[in-house]
Amino acid sequence: MMIVQTARQIKIVVSFKPVKKGRPVALSGIRLAELEAHRARQAEEQLRFKLKLSPDSFVFAQPDGTPIKPGSITNEWKRLVAKHTLPCIQFHDLRHTHATAMLGSGVHPKIASERPQLYCHHT
Repeated sequence: MMIVQTARQIKIVVSFKPVKKGRPVALSGIRLAELEAHRARQAEEQLRFKLKLSPDSFVFAQPDGTPIKPGSITNEWKRLVAKHTLPCIQFHDLRHTHATAMLGSGVHPKIASERPQLYCHHT
């Protein structure tokens, strides 16, 4: 899989921007199998809308294939933090927290830096 663009939401407008250089995302065998199962479920779901899943379809999308708005993910995160009385951390900060944990457990910085960003476009 390769990250080829990022999504950004300002108020209600979502825009997509190509990344300068595609970033490969390494997946373990089990994660690849999970992704393939997810894509199969997406294809079935989109058939209900008389749509066909294409290689350019988003990995995480609405049932009709349109992208999930980044703001909706942030809002769901805030709801979960409040519901479970978790420490107040912004959704975006989770990536940095994960990277810090990886580095702390001895993962090479190059490997940690190649972890995927949340909004990736499947190719």
